[in-house]
Amino acid sequence: MSKKTIHNIDNFEINLKYINEVIFEKSVDSTQTRAKEYFSLKSKNFVVIAEEQTNGVGRFKREWKSPINGGFYGSFVFKDNVDRDRLSAFNLFISLALVETFKYYTDEIVLKWPNDVYLNGKKVSGLLTEYYNSGDEEGIILGIGINLNPTRHELVETAITLSDVFESKVNIQVFTHQLLKKVNHYYGLYRSVPFSKVREEYLKYSNALGNEFTFTTLDEQFKGKAVDIDDRGFLKVYDESGKIRTIMSADLNI
Repeated sequence: MSKKTIHNIDNFEINLKYINEVIFEKSVDSTQTRAKEYFSLKSKNFVVIAEEQTNGVGRFKREWKSPINGGFYGSFVFKDNVDRDRLSAFNLFISLALVETFKYYTDEIVLKWPNDVYLNGKKVSGLLTEYYNSGDEEGIILGIGINLNPTRHELVETAITLSDVFESKVNIQVFTHQLLKKVNHYYGLYRSVPFSKVREEYLKYSNALGNEFTFTTLDEQFKGKAVDIDDRGFLKVYDESGKIRTIMSADLNI
């Protein structure tokens, strides 16, 4: 396997506090699966980045198309004591890392709670966050998939690439460098401050509050209006029966 340290990522010299190693792969079935294979072999935080995934998946095991030269496909491993009640907030901190990275290319960014990024009404990026433990070690495995450039493999109608909006091919190496620095920064914030400290910044880009959606969880489907996001990153929903519900994760559809 080809490996490089964070100090030599394709000629970019960067020094990150919370990402200690970058593992590059040509082709994997899934960076999330590969990160789990490395988990017990690494003592510090790392990220697995692949040029393509042959079986990339998002939430609810949905396929994430990952053709070579088409995007960023990576899984970050943060080996730390995990407060599982803050995993939803973790998603929102990392969503802001994506916003700050995309802002190098466009300002037309919308966050769809809890883990998607949209441009021009279409999905460009998604997060997959998992609590993981092996033996006495535990941590967070964060999968990020981002459509950067079009390829001969067509995207689904509801998806878009960053280059479609940027109107120029995106340099994947440069984008990766930018993204790693932003993820590192917002992971540091996640460790040090509550979500309330970045809540207003998150809401600048969120399409959730005040809008009515159909909410689909693992257990049920219901309609309601999103009215608040609490300090845990949970969504407060006023449902059709007049009851306020608190949901940790769901699909939102208008």
